[in-house]
Amino acid sequence: MKRIDRYVLKSLFFPFLGSVFALTMILLTNSIFQLMDLLVRKGVPSGTVLKVVFLTLPFVMNMTFPMSFLVAGLITFGRMAGQNEILCIKSSGIDWKRIFYKLAIAMLLVAFLNVIFNLFVLPETNFRLKQTLFEIRTKKPAIEIEAGIFNKLENYLIYASSKDEKTGELRDIKIQEVRRDGVRFISASRGKIYSARKGEIIMELLDGEFIETRGEKKEEFRRAKFKEDRLVVKLNEEAFYKDMVFRADRDKPLTILLKELQDVRKELNTFPKADKVSRNFSRRRANAILSEINTRIALPIASIIFVLFAFPVAVKFRFSGYGSALGISFFFFILYYILLLTGQELSRRTLFNPFVAIWTPNFIFACVAAMLLRKELAK
Repeated sequence: MKRIDRYVLKSLFFPFLGSVFALTMILLTNSIFQLMDLLVRKGVPSGTVLKVVFLTLPFVMNMTFPMSFLVAGLITFGRMAGQNEILCIKSSGIDWKRIFYKLAIAMLLVAFLNVIFNLFVLPETNFRLKQTLFEIRTKKPAIEIEAGIFNKLENYLIYASSKDEKTGELRDIKIQEVRRDGVRFISASRGKIYSARKGEIIMELLDGEFIETRGEKKEEFRRAKFKEDRLVVKLNEEAFYKDMVFRADRDKPLTILLKELQDVRKELNTFPKADKVSRNFSRRRANAILSEINTRIALPIASIIFVLFAFPVAVKFRFSGYGSALGISFFFFILYYILLLTGQELSRRTLFNPFVAIWTPNFIFACVAAMLLRKELAK
């Protein structure tokens, strides 16, 4: 029996690794093209690009892990059914229920480690990724300037007909600066934009002119040409600081989420019952936190359900390759994820209890898996 248990686990292991790799590459395809653009065309250091890749992987793999278990289950059990291994095990008197109990225990261990990862490690990598991308934008602000369109930067509208991606040099520049006392229009044949220090961006302009109007009725008018000019753009310090340190719910580890939940519940109790607006806002915030926590736990648990769900489906259709297994897995996982997103939205709107809303997809798939398993094992 122990040999069969090990054989089933080993048979699941390699298709699982292959599925994780394939699905991760599929989901990373768009990001890889963007990262190569940063590296090759925009001159971002290779070390920074590799850091972005490394920090992106945990978020992507959090999605691919549950789906990979479904793919691995379909491939493994489909191959075993096609080669009559399942029939041989049944005919030898070995109870498949016992094999599934052992498999479920192994999967519970994997799911537990995945839950710990989701609650503590994943939010930190999400936050570090956000900070790294923000640092790239601040150190190379020319990346944010797209040629051929008007780009907004604080109270400036910036247009450039072309841009050298590596050097950041802009050509045929048009700038509109809106002030409290008027408007200034600047044109330059070429120029550069770079970050000088925290909260400031410098625009160096060459061979141009500016037109400036001031006053309530724009009665003051000034026009001048220049060989070289420098514009110092001071970024909103509050917004700058917020982008660097603010954590969204997906960026917060469990300890921070629980502390915020406790504070929200205390705040809710301070509002009088007549203040429905404040109480409803606090409830929505509490539900959003609970929804985030439950989602991080529900996804790893779904991995166990997907493996058990894969057995009767694979035996019926006898999948033997990645193509068909990936196709059916995409269908079921997208269905699961739509239900999960719906639950999150209903929970945040306080229409459903967060626990019920988030765990309903798991419950539905578990019921279907149990029904199909029972029917298959009874044969």
